[in-house]
Amino acid sequence: MDEQQRSYGGGASEEQPQPPLRGSVEEISLPPAGTPVDVGRPGPALTAVPARRGLRWAIALLVTALVLAVGAGAFLALTGSAQTFATATYAPADSLFYAGVRTDLPGDQRQNVMDFLAHFPGFADQSTFDQKIDESLDRLFKSASGGATDYTTTFKPWLGNEIGFAITRLPRLSSGATESPSPGALAPAAIDSGGFVAVVEVKDVAAAQAWFASTVKQSPVRTESHAGVSVNVYGPAASGSAGGGGQLFAEAITGQVMLVGDLTSVEAALDAKGGGGLAATSGYQAARATVSGDRVGWVYVATKGYLDAVLARLPSAASPPIDAATLQKIPAWMALGLRFESNALVVDGAVPGVTGKTTATNSVSQLAPKLPGSTVAVVEAHSLGSTLTAGLAALRAQSGTSQGAQQLNDALTRLGGVDSLLGWMGDAALAVTRDGSGVAGGLVISAPDAATADAKLTQLKNLFALASLGGSGVATREETYVGTTITVVDLGDLSNIGPLLGSSLGGASLPVQGHVELAMAQHDGLVVLGVGDGFVKAVLDTKAGSSLADTARYKAALAAAGASNTGQWYVDIAAAMDAVEGAMPASARSQYDKETKPYVQHIQAFAATGSAGDPVRFRIVLTVQ
Repeated sequence: MDEQQRSYGGGASEEQPQPPLRGSVEEISLPPAGTPVDVGRPGPALTAVPARRGLRWAIALLVTALVLAVGAGAFLALTGSAQTFATATYAPADSLFYAGVRTDLPGDQRQNVMDFLAHFPGFADQSTFDQKIDESLDRLFKSASGGATDYTTTFKPWLGNEIGFAITRLPRLSSGATESPSPGALAPAAIDSGGFVAVVEVKDVAAAQAWFASTVKQSPVRTESHAGVSVNVYGPAASGSAGGGGQLFAEAITGQVMLVGDLTSVEAALDAKGGGGLAATSGYQAARATVSGDRVGWVYVATKGYLDAVLARLPSAASPPIDAATLQKIPAWMALGLRFESNALVVDGAVPGVTGKTTATNSVSQLAPKLPGSTVAVVEAHSLGSTLTAGLAALRAQSGTSQGAQQLNDALTRLGGVDSLLGWMGDAALAVTRDGSGVAGGLVISAPDAATADAKLTQLKNLFALASLGGSGVATREETYVGTTITVVDLGDLSNIGPLLGSSLGGASLPVQGHVELAMAQHDGLVVLGVGDGFVKAVLDTKAGSSLADTARYKAALAAAGASNTGQWYVDIAAAMDAVEGAMPASARSQYDKETKPYVQHIQAFAATGSAGDPVRFRIVLTVQ
């Protein structure tokens, strides 16, 4: 059953088990006249910090935060059903953004969620999973509301199996009247705060309406009929007066779906009424086909339409930063899908490829075997030189950015030219390593061969040598380590070289200060740069079997994220937390060890990768053990 086929009209089946875990629905408060609505800001029920005792249920909060981070909300449930996000059929076809959350886990997601949570204390016994989830949410809601509400009595009786949210238009940045929200309605609003509609599946219509009324705490200014459905309209003034301008909000229930949003968007959702809406558009269908499979959360962005809306709302005097030709190359959409694996939380994403753009090549990291096993974080880009030169050329050809790009090109020309400075670069990695209680960091860049690496290192040395002649306090020295020459550049007081750096780049003095030494070396076709010599020496010491590529956490994270890629991010969370724990004062450490560490210690690593093709894909993973 797909988005267009699923129907709410007959109501929820009474034989279907009630999902014991739902998401928190924000407390709704209508804004005063002229106040823009921040649709992304969580309500009071989500912003309060749980009490210390709630840390015993830390994994429930962790999952909540992770799902919120991809814009889908946080909902888990215990019944399986067909994979779909049917609330998208109510989102207006021209929606700029849509997020859907399945509270009934489809396909393999129920078992995967149970396996994922079983890594954490309190969830090993899967026979009590339903009870544990209900208890976790009750504690979360009670703590957040100061004991005023809970989950099982306030939301569970009426909240259905899916929640969707769509942004239909952006706020207007310039002043002036906008279109009337509805023919024959109240006076046109002086300020357009943007448009949105929340689509909530409900099991008990009367209970849902009662909750909404108790949350809004005011009566509608009127009730009207649209597409055969009663719509409660709320104005900015609680008295129900038509004066003052501002945004009109509405609530309506059709079948088993409650719609809440600005009046225009709610009416558009009723016009779609589950018959297609955004879900019937070609862009949305292409996105759903690309990021397929069983998903707990789903996000769709009409990328080009969103950018069009941003540019349309710029003040009339402002120059668009993107010309029409470049705008045509913007991908039409972006999609994100969230799912659980037994030992990882996974977000898959995709955008359609751009016609005529050179496609990068996917490859396995050649630098991870060169980085020390003590690496705790790394950002790696493949074919960096060609990417940078192509990017600069594109910026120079784009009218909105050509002037700035040309200034940068001129600055690079004075330093030797774009091709000489950038064209030789192959793969590059910015890395942070941990050595005991200390950390070091640096940059590793691969060259076509050792001779090129040596030549580029010599060029860099000469640049610093010229800087030392200007009376800036820069000094260089050389030392030998395991048969390799390391050049150390003592920058002295950086405030003395700020003007020199600014001048060399064609700009004003740069506001830098402090005392730093840079180390550099050429080794095995690599140019290695570090802050201090610790990072360079760690790279020189790396041997097969002791590298980042040999560590278990890195291998597991990259296997889940995709080892062959165009670039990657990696963070060894377990090692990072170990460093944080070592820096904790004793007064805080005992409480942390008792209440937090039993949960945090099971989180292993974060990884993100991108891969070339049509569509361009990316994947984000968080691994647990």
